[in-house]
Amino acid sequence: MGSLIGDVPADITGTHLPPEEDAQLVKKYGKIRSVLNMPEVARNGPRIWIGTTTLTKLWTKLNKKFLNQYRCILNTLSVMKESDLDTIIETLSKALITNRESFEVLARQGSSNLSGGDLTYLRSKLHHPPPLPSDINEEELRLGEWLAICQYAIFELIYQLDITALDLLKSIAFGEYDWTQAMALEVICRLHLDGKLPENSIKEIDFHLGSMRHETHLYFAQSLLKRRERDPRFHRIIQQLKNIAFRLALTELGYSEPMTREVLIELGKRIVAANVSEEDLQSLMELFDKNVPRPNGSNLFYWPENFNFRSDDISEYNPTVEEVVDKCLSYKPIIL
Repeated sequence: MGSLIGDVPADITGTHLPPEEDAQLVKKYGKIRSVLNMPEVARNGPRIWIGTTTLTKLWTKLNKKFLNQYRCILNTLSVMKESDLDTIIETLSKALITNRESFEVLARQGSSNLSGGDLTYLRSKLHHPPPLPSDINEEELRLGEWLAICQYAIFELIYQLDITALDLLKSIAFGEYDWTQAMALEVICRLHLDGKLPENSIKEIDFHLGSMRHETHLYFAQSLLKRRERDPRFHRIIQQLKNIAFRLALTELGYSEPMTREVLIELGKRIVAANVSEEDLQSLMELFDKNVPRPNGSNLFYWPENFNFRSDDISEYNPTVEEVVDKCLSYKPIIL
């Protein structure tokens, strides 16, 4: 399989591109790439730089068309036999139990013959895994553990398919609640860190977290924290995710790093909105107080400092969330 970006994919031939328009596109694409790959010494004079800029823009446009077209082509390629896919899933799942160190190597080997056409079957196996191997003692596994292990193995294969699987991943990650949501979210994060997805990918996840259940927040937070132990880059992703329910899940798992001002502002907005139960509101206020130096800082959302209920008028007290957050963050304790 050729590279999806930078070169004409090797699998794209006349047999896969019947329209004459696409055949011409391949020809134009190759010409543009040949010019852009010219050595710098061959680009004489300022006019060639203008030409290169124009060609670069055109190449970008054509490249996007190839990406979309290539995904469609992958879904028409011959797929592997279902029995062979079952064997790969079983082998990987067994490795997670007996020899975890070999898991990722086996996953790369097992995915070498996969194509986008195999995604439909892989998805179907997420809830219908192959039978437990006879040499694995079922009594040593917890209830549902074999299913969870197979799901993990399947998502590793999906990850190996790269951005070919992006549409599938998003349909799971941003769809209806399912145990596998958190795994799909994790794979999207991995592809982002690999440089395969744009910066706004994490913002897109953060946006959708608002409509997800607590279980997904918890499983997703847990998976990112585990990944961070092996790959420090995941720490940056954790910091980028500002959804308050997700931050609460991190806290529940023992994550204690102070919140940024931006996250505190989002938390403050949730507190002021007061559209949650009294118990949940109390949890939000406690979380806020834990992340600012000012004692009981969340009280400032409702009444001013040193407020006297008997003599002071609260009707004119209406600070913005940002003002309260900044006041709490700038607090300096009095040293006696």
